[in-house]
Amino acid sequence: MRSGHPRAAVERHARRLLASLDPDVREGLGVDPITVIRARLEVSVQLRPERSGTGDCPIDGSYFPDPPRISVAESLSRRRVNFSVLHELGHHLQASDTVLADILWREQDGGTGLEEDICDTFAAEVLLPQHLVDEIIDDAGPTAAAVADLFTTTQASREACCVRASHRVRGPGYVVLANPDGTIRFAAPANQRYRIAPGTRQGRAHLLARAGRVGQARGESPLAYRHGTRTPAYQADAVYRDGYVFAVFVAGRPSWRQTLEASKSEALIAVDAYNRPRQCRSVEAFFVHMHLAWQLLLHACFRRQGVDYRYRKPGSRRFLRVNGEPKTWELARCVAHHWRDANNPVRRNLELTVALRNKIEHRYIEGIDVASAGYAQASLLNYEHELTSTFGDAHSLADSLRVPLFIGTFTAQGAERLRKAKRSLPMDVRHLLAAAEDDVDTGVLEDLRYEFRVHLVPMTGPKTEADLSLTFVREEDLTDEERTVLTTLGRAGTVILRERQRAVANHGLMRPKAAVVAVQQQIPYRFTMGSFVRAWKTLKVRPETGSAHPERTDERYCVYDPGTRGLRLHRSLRPQTRP
Repeated sequence: MRSGHPRAAVERHARRLLASLDPDVREGLGVDPITVIRARLEVSVQLRPERSGTGDCPIDGSYFPDPPRISVAESLSRRRVNFSVLHELGHHLQASDTVLADILWREQDGGTGLEEDICDTFAAEVLLPQHLVDEIIDDAGPTAAAVADLFTTTQASREACCVRASHRVRGPGYVVLANPDGTIRFAAPANQRYRIAPGTRQGRAHLLARAGRVGQARGESPLAYRHGTRTPAYQADAVYRDGYVFAVFVAGRPSWRQTLEASKSEALIAVDAYNRPRQCRSVEAFFVHMHLAWQLLLHACFRRQGVDYRYRKPGSRRFLRVNGEPKTWELARCVAHHWRDANNPVRRNLELTVALRNKIEHRYIEGIDVASAGYAQASLLNYEHELTSTFGDAHSLADSLRVPLFIGTFTAQGAERLRKAKRSLPMDVRHLLAAAEDDVDTGVLEDLRYEFRVHLVPMTGPKTEADLSLTFVREEDLTDEERTVLTTLGRAGTVILRERQRAVANHGLMRPKAAVVAVQQQIPYRFTMGSFVRAWKTLKVRPETGSAHPERTDERYCVYDPGTRGLRLHRSLRPQTRP
């Protein structure tokens, strides 16, 4: 093992060596280093048969100072030969650098470790200029797939790509090239004291070997040194490409954690904006921040899964950039990738609320808070479920959010005010909501993940210490009898009076003429009594006129009123099969 050194110092020394060369020589070394070294630097280069060995030096080559001569093993890979030759050229340049010679002399090991690190970095800098690396690896640090892409899109060797990628690792770690059985071929240290020698076996059960078998692997894993000791467990990401395993091992928190925390912060900002009673444009603010929370959450999921969510230039592996940063998937593409089923209720909710946000952005619309309340609540609950089911209950927002105090439908005046506000929606917004629901299956419309609707029923009876002031009960947790009662509450309006509730006959129901007027006010197209008659006949809502059993109606739409011998219509032509 050789002692490693701070990355900044190693890079500084390597770049000083590179700067000592003429510009045309530097450019030529990146294309044909052997020819340029022989012709311009007056150093002989000899290629010899490759030897098999597992020594400390990862480069099968040598430098002889008098006369200057480089000898490297001839490999089937021209890229590997170029990296080895440039590594040995680094030794040649250091021999005439008096400043660096003084620094190496003061090192405990005589400068061997530092010199090897500088030579690796010098070779990588020549073969992989900064602008090429920036195209493949972003500021978040390298992934295993990015290191493999660096090799695919450049002429550098795999070893050079590992060294260059190690310069972008945040924190202590290694960038590793391994055989499919988990044996180390090359390990570039990142802010580490020690190297891992080539040929060091990690074992068939190691994460590297697992990636070699199944194509990729992620998780926590240590690395073994040749003498048997192990490193602490690192966050590891490995991918198999064309007979080799590329891997990145980094200490500390996984790279997706910061994105996840940013997502949770945006969700809390969204709810805070929505719950401010005098906040102007609170609905718009909620959806803007909630959608950003969703986008960051899905980005964190993708990064954890190894899904590359950055746009690439057409026909290239290089990033498409905006203001210098890689362009990442917008929410719509994230949603389409994460939920492949176009009728998934969560996906449908997000697609509708994105369209609604785009419609209301930068303008005030009265009544939009009432019309969108169910979609907003569903979006938040869906977010909480996705957050905890993917990353664990420890990330739940439940202890940070409280049920807001409100009046709303607790009073008849409040209920009427909310209904009036909803009727005031502009025609283009009504058309958007109507078109969206017309395009959605009935099963999705009735799913609480698409639009959340709830009854608030005061608790009665003695209170215990274990009771909460408010408990949320999911419909799927109810018995058949309880579900029947809850469905009845959806058909007949309820008035809440402190600790009791009483069903009010025909509350919220309308006569046919009034229903036609109400429907016309809520939709963007023409609806007449003729339309109404065709609707109930098509849906077989009620018996024909003169039937001996007029009470045999489809109670999802209407009920028979024996007092007036007429029909009373629900306030929606949509089936009322859910609470």
